[in-house]
Amino acid sequence: MSIQERYNDWHASTVNYFENPLDFQWYQTTIRLLPDLNNLKVLEIGCARGAFSRLIAQKYPSVKLTSVDISETAINDEKKEPNGIDFRVADAQDLQFPDASFDFIFFL
Repeated sequence: MSIQERYNDWHASTVNYFENPLDFQWYQTTIRLLPDLNNLKVLEIGCARGAFSRLIAQKYPSVKLTSVDISETAINDEKKEPNGIDFRVADAQDLQFPDASFDFIFFL
């Protein structure tokens, strides 16, 4: 079984492994250090089920956020309630975006 298949299985078997990303120090630090993302095209790599994506979209209502993860299971769950976020399945090592597609990129 590949790592991607195991990751998909983990997402399929785990329900709401965390609901509030601010329970985690790295998200608290990131949200504090981010610039104003309103009106910027932003890429989040490794969004999992999108908890931090939703927080970013809420804090910066004019952000144009694209959130990617390699897990189809996680992304398909998020597409049900996108909240204006463009969720996509993508491999961080082989992103298929044209150069200069984004103003800001983060990967947590």
